Amino acid sequence: MRKFENVDIINSLRRIMNINTEHYKNDFFLDVDTIHTAALSDSAEDKYLLFMSRLNGTYCYCETDVFTKDTSAYNTWTYYGEQAHDNIIAYAIKITGFENEVIKGNLYELDYPKHFKHVINVSVCADSVSADEELKFTLSCEHKRLEKLKCGNIDNHIADLSKKKIKAQLDKMTEAEKEDIITHVELSKDFGEADLLTQADIDLYNAIIAERTAKKPSIKKQLAENKGKSEPMKSKTQQQKEDILL
Repeated sequence: MRKFENVDIINSLRRIMNINTEHYKNDFFLDVDTIHTAALSDSAEDKYLLFMSRLNGTYCYCETDVFTKDTSAYNTWTYYGEQAHDNIIAYAIKITGFENEVIKGNLYELDYPKHFKHVINVSVCADSVSADEELKFTLSCEHKRLEKLKCGNIDNHIADLSKKKIKAQLDKMTEAEKEDIITHVELSKDFGEADLLTQADIDLYNAIIAERTAKKPSIKKQLAENKGKSEPMKSKTQQQKEDILL
């Protein structure tokens, strides 16, 4: 797990969402509103958020709500941990301010399968007499733990996510499906409709071409193999004579 400091929060999360989330991408507009509201808030605790990207949509919640039992945020955050089929990418967010009207801050990678269980174990009951103090202590521990993560490069991180996503797609595809992708992309280019292709289409197309190129033997290797096949077999006596002459 890594932390990514002083990044464009919305742009970074949008890029991640576009890789991992395939349906209900409009959910992210609600997340952007949540992030904007938090950035404009005068409350320090509002600057900490939690974000998840699923196959079918995204969520962004105030950290205090996720760590308070029986809230909508808590219930949603912990519910999806039981959905083994859903590939969830999650981050903690710390908003540090604005830079040329861009919301800047830090992103912290979360191991979601472990994190949702951690939330269940340490979250605070809202009706507890000491709820405020308990929550303050819990979140303080969370922040200290996240700050200990090693720094990473957000662009490299997103590139790695894209590679993993594409590899997973390729592993599931048949050769016929791969051929359909190639045909779709190349016809779009031929008919001047390349602008209609999504980045996902282009990335997948490039990966399929790269995969096929890697599997295809080099010209040098093919020539060597063909040469061996075209040479007539020599008798044992002929080979012995040639060996003596050498």
